[in-house]
This record gives sequence, structure tokens and C-alpha cells, in this order.
Amino acid sequence: MASRHVNAPVALMQAAMSGSPTPNGTGGSAAMSADCTPPAECPSGFNSVIVYVEDNADSGATFDVFKIFFCTFGPFLPGPTFNGSTAPASCIGPEGNTLRTGNIQVRQTITGSSASVPTAARAPLRLP
Repeated sequence: MASRHVNAPVALMQAAMSGSPTPNGTGGSAAMSADCTPPAECPSGFNSVIVYVEDNADSGATFDVFKIFFCTFGPFLPGPTFNGSTAPASCIGPEGNTLRTGNIQVRQTITGSSASVPTAARAPLRLP
């Protein structure tokens, strides 16, 4: 694929909390689907992307997972049993795998009634 750059709005999101959260109260997985309709920036020929993340440890790096799939259909969620191991119908991938640096957090909302997931992961800022 010539360009893997993606800058597209999240249209759909689902999260599953871990049955055994980390000491920080986080853990689980999430899938987000983004719409590649212009002015979004996606590789040519794709109508959506699916990002799958796993929060497996408080430390993140070498434990947490980030995978992206490029899809010809519009935004959709692959279903509650999706685990990021194979591409959903109409998609190619995955690209990505275990994080080298940074951290993904899947956590309960403040009310504790549903899950929330940040829609962007960021590596730690390195100062000179």
C-alpha cells in the first residue's frame, strides 16, 4: 500500500471491558470504524478503516495491541466476537500488532455504566 496515512472521523465504536481489570481499573478491547469519505484522508480505494485495540497491561508497551484494517464498505462494526486476528469481509489487514511504545487504555466511564475508549493513542513525549 503506497500510503498508510489515515485521518478520518470515527463513525462507530464498540468496547468490551476485561473480566479482570488491571490494578489501574483498565483493560479490555475496542473496535472503531472511521469514515473515509472526503475530506477524510485514507489510502485510495477504501471507504472506511477499522481500528482494533487491546488494553492488556497498565504499562502498555509490549502488551497492548493496535491493528488497522482498510475496508471497501462504508463504516461498520465487525461484531462483538471480533478479536482483530483476521480481516472482516471487504477489508484487508491487519497492519500493526503489539505496541513498541505508548499505552492504550480501555476504561469504564466515571458513572461506571458503560465503557469508553480514547480514539487516539499517543507515544510518550520525548524531551531533549
